[in-house]
Amino acid sequence: MPKRGKAKRLAEKARKGSGRTEPLVTGSDAALVAAAGKAQVSGSIWKPEVEGDTLVGDVLKIGKEKGRYGEQTVVVVLTDGGAVTAYANAPMERGLEENQVKVGDRIAIQYKGSVRTGKGRPCRLFAVVTSKAEGKARGR
Repeated sequence: MPKRGKAKRLAEKARKGSGRTEPLVTGSDAALVAAAGKAQVSGSIWKPEVEGDTLVGDVLKIGKEKGRYGEQTVVVVLTDGGAVTAYANAPMERGLEENQVKVGDRIAIQYKGSVRTGKGRPCRLFAVVTSKAEGKARGR
């Protein structure tokens, strides 16, 4: 629970534009942060384009939102550049569920490329890795 309070405080600071007083990035995140810097962000929506694009930060919100095509899982991540929203497709959603991602978790979502489904449709693949309050990394 202490992590949840920290995430709320950081979200409030981001909304007010006052910045953070403590860094969110640790040395172990350096490589992922470098990759995240290459990801394309349009407004506050994460749109990875190149295999390896990565979104890294603390989970501010995770849940379902109604959109044009029905309900979709949405995760809002507080990055060094502010809050970024990622809309989950089926592979990302499975990774979020398998890792039991919760508000306050540290997360890295990496775009792994695209494959064709059995019906010939493109499907974007993602790896999801989290760091829980217990300090154990989990990933798929």
